[in-house]
Amino acid sequence: MNLIGAELRRQRNLKNLNQTFLAASCQRMGWDVSRETITRIETYRRLVSDFEICILATALGISPKVLLPDAPDLSEYLKQGLPTKYRESEKPVKKESLAKKTSDA
Repeated sequence: MNLIGAELRRQRNLKNLNQTFLAASCQRMGWDVSRETITRIETYRRLVSDFEICILATALGISPKVLLPDAPDLSEYLKQGLPTKYRESEKPVKKESLAKKTSDA
């Protein structure tokens, strides 16, 4: 999950770059990234670090801010919350079960 997937794809398409070329540009800057990784980022299936955002932006010739949503958009995104598959378990963990697990180790 990440915040930049759609904008990364949009910016890449505006520059008429394919994912392979973008990955190669990032590799020349020292990030060992593949076309498959770019695909996973663009489809929100991979987290992206701040360092990686900076490399992607540099490869695209844009500011890292361009890849991130505007504050109002981000607020709406955060209000919606994380999709269920990214949330921690809804069930509270009993302290006794944690103590038993650590004593069994």
